[in-house]
Amino acid sequence: MALTKVHNRMVSGAVISVIDYGAVGNGSTDDTAAIQAAIDAVANFDGSLEAAGVYLPIGTYRVTAQINVTGAKLFGEGIKSVILQDGDFTVLFSDETCHLEGFIINGQWNGVDAATGNPTILHKKGSGTYGTWTGQVHYKDVYVKNSRDTGISVNACGYSTLYNVTVRAAAANGL
Repeated sequence: MALTKVHNRMVSGAVISVIDYGAVGNGSTDDTAAIQAAIDAVANFDGSLEAAGVYLPIGTYRVTAQINVTGAKLFGEGIKSVILQDGDFTVLFSDETCHLEGFIINGQWNGVDAATGNPTILHKKGSGTYGTWTGQVHYKDVYVKNSRDTGISVNACGYSTLYNVTVRAAAANGL
């Protein structure tokens, strides 16, 4: 009889780990697609699985393109879960409700180059004008360092909670 490897994503109500979607977390492998696939699985589930969120286990996850966290909860192990930005782009983007908790984003800004215009974390709906308010953001125990522009930008959001959020060494604004 053959054995089947069981993943958290197979258990209703379980946390989905980015490892189950192919992330390595060694700091050199590009984990962008694996992280996005795990988030998409949570945000787009068909009702047969009620996931508790997307988990970043201890490791350093190199990303090379923007990750859309709209409608998802992304959380890690605090300072031991690191997202390493490799390039000039917004790392995490949401235009609806999102929940970020317990990880570091290292933008790898060298302290010399000018600001790029790309915030590290961006929550924005439409043009950001009145009448386009949307969703809510909840950021807890998030540490953004070496941002290439603004560390965290929240625009046109109806409700925001930031708890124990730190932005250090941003090329432009912190929040």
